[in-house]
Order: sequence, then C-alpha cells, then structure tokens
Amino acid sequence: MEIRRIDVYAVRYHHASGPFAMSGGRVSTEQDGTVVRLETDDGLVGWGEQCVISPSYAAGYAPTTRAVLGLLAPALLGADPRQTDVAYARLDEATKGYRYAKSALDRPAGTSWAVRPACPSPISSAGPTRRSSRSTRASASRRPKRCGSAA
Repeated sequence: MEIRRIDVYAVRYHHASGPFAMSGGRVSTEQDGTVVRLETDDGLVGWGEQCVISPSYAAGYAPTTRAVLGLLAPALLGADPRQTDVAYARLDEATKGYRYAKSALDRPAGTSWAVRPACPSPISSAGPTRRSSRSTRASASRRPKRCGSAA
C-alpha cells in the first residue's frame, strides 16, 4: 500500500456560538483552516485537519500550514502509511519543525488504511511510534448555565 494522492483544501469556519473573545481584546468570529485528503493506491481515503483560532493565539496559521504542506505532501507520496517511522522521517527530512502542519497529515495517514479490520493502526493508537501532540479545545466566551464535575 502506498500514498498516491494528497489534496489540500482551504476552509473557513464560522463560530456557531458567536464571537470568541481572547485576551488582549482580540475577538475571533471565524477561523481559516486546512483540510487534507489522503488517498492510497488501493483507493482508501483518510481525512485530516489543522485549524488555529489566530496566529497571535497559538503556533500555526492556515496560509502557513498550506504552504508547508506544499513541501510535505510530495515527501509522503509513495510512502506506506503503515510504516509510521518512515513517514515521520520523510516529513522531518522535508522540513524541520512545523508540527502543526505535520499534524494535518498524521490522522489521515492512519485512517486511510486503518479501516481494514485486519490491520492494527499504530498511528491511531498510542503505540511506540506515535508522536505525542497536544490538542486544545476552545470554549465560547459566554458563561455556562451550569458547570459539571468529572466523575
């Protein structure tokens, strides 16, 4: 199995709950994001995404992500998505840093072939070749009606 095609799409997300207030008086009403479609030679497809609220809020910015993906995508063509160490080495050889952009390729590489029941997925599990990455979730600027506690 080989990665034969990688498509990169620019998308714009609008905040469903209204404007998102940040420190320093910054307000976000929408987000510019990037969606990645990865296809293998046997027709399996995986999807990934990278989206940052604002370049002044966290590392990464959608236009930068898409520019870096222009360097990263060709490095993955022909790679076997099941060989995660090889795939990560190719990404790191193509460009140093830019973990936020590389994260857009991490999930689709795992999901493109992991749909096969006979294939365990080292990318979508916490296996030894899985690189750690932090996920963040933004919440609306309105106060919640009721806060719950973790069990």
